[in-house]
Amino acid sequence: LVGCLMYAMVGTRPDIAFAVAYLARYVAKPSRRNFHQAKRVLRYLGSTSSQGLRFSKTTLPAEFRLSSYIDADWGRDQLTARSTSGILVFLGPNILSWASRQQKCVSLSSTEAEYVALSEGIREQLWIARTLACLGLVQQAIPVYEDNQGAIKLAANPVEHRCTKHIHIRYHFIREHIT
Repeated sequence: LVGCLMYAMVGTRPDIAFAVAYLARYVAKPSRRNFHQAKRVLRYLGSTSSQGLRFSKTTLPAEFRLSSYIDADWGRDQLTARSTSGILVFLGPNILSWASRQQKCVSLSSTEAEYVALSEGIREQLWIARTLACLGLVQQAIPVYEDNQGAIKLAANPVEHRCTKHIHIRYHFIREHIT
């Protein structure tokens, strides 16, 4: 059942990405509760069957611009205390890529959780930008929308602070891409 939901999510339904990623954590040892949660996702899909991805034709070069929306919850998983990253990448008005992933590390603050999500989102965005460049669609100054002021300031300011020493260097590569 989770595999079927994953197929729908990957193909046309980014709105169920979080629910499917959550259910996938319990595939090896599912419980009755997980089965009821999966059925709830099926009911949701049934009631929103007219929903899906819609692509609009764009002819202006300005409409072929990448943009990203990135967010994270902070320590929502009750078993592992890990956060979940949410990433949406658009090409003009059309969604091109989406993801909902549990982070690999435990974040000590909401700023750190958002910063880790920002790092993951920018990596995804760079991969898409490089692919588009191979197709002749070179992207300049790609906007990234993030709602956590602490993460935005941490990404823009290369100064190490006492509160951020523990953040792994792999997440600091975003500072280079901001400049």
